[in-house]
Amino acid sequence: RMVFNVIARNCDDHSKNFSFILKQGDRWRLAPAYDLCHAYRPGSEWVSRHALSVNGKRENITREDLIVIGRSIRNKKAEEIIDQVNDTVHNWNYYADKAGVDKDKKVSIDKTLISL
Repeated sequence: RMVFNVIARNCDDHSKNFSFILKQGDRWRLAPAYDLCHAYRPGSEWVSRHALSVNGKRENITREDLIVIGRSIRNKKAEEIIDQVNDTVHNWNYYADKAGVDKDKKVSIDKTLISL
């Protein structure tokens, strides 16, 4: 989710948008994702930078920042995850066309997506 939020510019990535599920007799698990959206507006008090930091940064987050976090949680697939999310998010125009997103809105959002 962190990788998606960075690449797709979901800057409204505050802690209330992450939750866990505990089934009786089981262990805690990350709940299915929700409130995943493009939320970026330069100059905005609320969505011009990320609500949660990545490697101590709320803006200008790099691929290396994501890899550092991946290593810190012993995720051996960090680079693979970054590549997969990057490829998927950058199919935005295809998905936007399928969903009937207004052309101006589609272009506007596409210009803000980050490539890592």
